[in-house]
Amino acid sequence: MAIILAPAAIGLVGASAVMPRITERVGKLRLTTIGLIVLGVGFSLLPVTQKLAGYLYGESGASSPLLLWITVLLVFSLGVAIACVNIPTQTIMQEQTPVEVRGRVFSLQFMLYNTGSIPILLFAGFFAQFLGFNWLIFLVSASLLLFCWWGRWYVRQGK
Repeated sequence: MAIILAPAAIGLVGASAVMPRITERVGKLRLTTIGLIVLGVGFSLLPVTQKLAGYLYGESGASSPLLLWITVLLVFSLGVAIACVNIPTQTIMQEQTPVEVRGRVFSLQFMLYNTGSIPILLFAGFFAQFLGFNWLIFLVSASLLLFCWWGRWYVRQGK
């Protein structure tokens, strides 16, 4: 478990340190879009690399060094992508929210996030049991990409 969480944490913290400079060059909305695309593609590549290692190494594919290093690099890039989504969107929320209600807005956001996580995790377990874990990952990846497309469309409609 640590071999998966450590690269993600390193990517997240490392990207957080340089995020202000990246945001100045790329822009908050574009960086969020890039992060969502990397998350969608990166998540969908996880089961693909597993199948590829099985194809290349046969039965020992799950323990191959190639799979380990590809997974570490993918998870590191997913950590960077999470920072590319979270930090600019939190900044946009702070900039758009009036100071006198900012605390209420963020507490409502955290409450909705925590409350919404429970049914989503239950449904994810249900889908993983009946569809398989790899198909669940593809479903989540497709959802991220569709959300990214819808978000860009929605923002452009307002301009």
